[in-house]
Amino acid sequence: MIVNKKITLTLLFILAVGICTGAFFEVYMQGEGKEQLMEMLSGFFSGENTQSFHIAFFNCIKTWLIIALILFLCPFFPPLAIMCPAIPLLKGLALGFSATMLIETFKVKGVWYILSTMLPHGLIQIPALCVLAALSLQGAFLTSKYFLSKRRRSANKNALQNYARQYLICYGITMVFIIISCLIEAALM
Repeated sequence: MIVNKKITLTLLFILAVGICTGAFFEVYMQGEGKEQLMEMLSGFFSGENTQSFHIAFFNCIKTWLIIALILFLCPFFPPLAIMCPAIPLLKGLALGFSATMLIETFKVKGVWYILSTMLPHGLIQIPALCVLAALSLQGAFLTSKYFLSKRRRSANKNALQNYARQYLICYGITMVFIIISCLIEAALM
């Protein structure tokens, strides 16, 4: 397996920091904006805002394709590697904020909403996101090393080609999991 476990665990930690930060933002949020969000959530879970399966799936897959494209381009344009930790952090912020808002709005019923609507696809998306980000970050490091190294260009080129082959296979497998998770998410909406 070409995924670096240390990088993946670091990205999971960054995601967890994002979840905690998102929860803190929601707890300390005050005023009219918070009340409007609570009303929107109440309307969503009461069934007023039902989306068709196709629209929900398209919205989910569109978001993930943008994320996947940014992460896919990181090895080819190493300055984009800054996005590798930023994307899990932002995803964590959104998850933490949403989960805390659900609990604050619906109390105990909010925990059920989290377990039934956020957890099933989240169990696939969170590890997949961290694996994609770790692959991209590792690929960016390898590409930078190849272009900055002056010695043994042929050995580095072979290592880069081997990594690119494995990268594409792992990326493709992970994207299949992302598509499955988007189908689950759309079915739950």
